[in-house]
Amino acid sequence: MKKDAIKNISKLTRQLEIKLAKGIIQWKHKKEGRVIDENDAKILSEKLTDDAHRIISKRGKEIWAEIKRAYKEGSEEK
Repeated sequence: MKKDAIKNISKLTRQLEIKLAKGIIQWKHKKEGRVIDENDAKILSEKLTDDAHRIISKRGKEIWAEIKRAYKEGSEEK
């Protein structure tokens, strides 16, 4: 049951992220006086969301590696 709840929350979160990205994309196009097809906006928002997740994941790993390196260097100085 707990895994299903987490899966459902993750799915809902992704849908909300995509919807938010789609709204921003449509707003930006409208502001610039351009028209974007509904399907194109959906595809672009999914790609944008996936790219954001990939970047955050990569940066998080880099930050964690830096913290471990700093801790190791601090431990060696003692």
